[in-house]
Amino acid sequence: MLDNIKNQNERYNDIINQFHNNDFESVIEKIKILEEDTFENPFLMNLLGASYLKLEDTENAKLYFNYALDIDENYQSSIINLANIEYKNKSYQNAFDYYAKLFKDNTPVNHAEYLGNMGNCLFHLGHVEDGITLCEEAIKIDPKCETPYFQLAEIMRHNGDAEAIISYYYKCLEENPDSYKTYFCL
Repeated sequence: MLDNIKNQNERYNDIINQFHNNDFESVIEKIKILEEDTFENPFLMNLLGASYLKLEDTENAKLYFNYALDIDENYQSSIINLANIEYKNKSYQNAFDYYAKLFKDNTPVNHAEYLGNMGNCLFHLGHVEDGITLCEEAIKIDPKCETPYFQLAEIMRHNGDAEAIISYYYKCLEENPDSYKTYFCL
């Protein structure tokens, strides 16, 4: 939800600590009263968006994530946040488009989770084989990431392949034995 805070100026430490302490209203208030050029800083716009998202105000969250992208069109944290919002809302084409921005220009991105989500988006958009291929590519990138295994299990569930479903869910549990979602699906 937040980008690498080590790269941010120490003057934001108080605001960042408030975010981590779940004091989202104070984060919003403090950012909005900063005297500097707040609306020219993608980090602060992303932090505002993340705070609104934690307060379940998706509309304002999307607004500030988009402000961050207006400042820096490749701002990864905002791209990821917008992709995740669209994915959660089952807007699979929009989610896919945002996730795809992470991989544009052949920039090496080691985000197997997002590639797995892209595979699931393709599946839901009717491109089953392409969805499976992306999930398999995600596993090649990071065999320890549970997301592509889970996505493959879900795709196989819709395809009616019981043996593959169980196999992928168990592989998911190997990577994350505490995955309540996987236990529920099994």
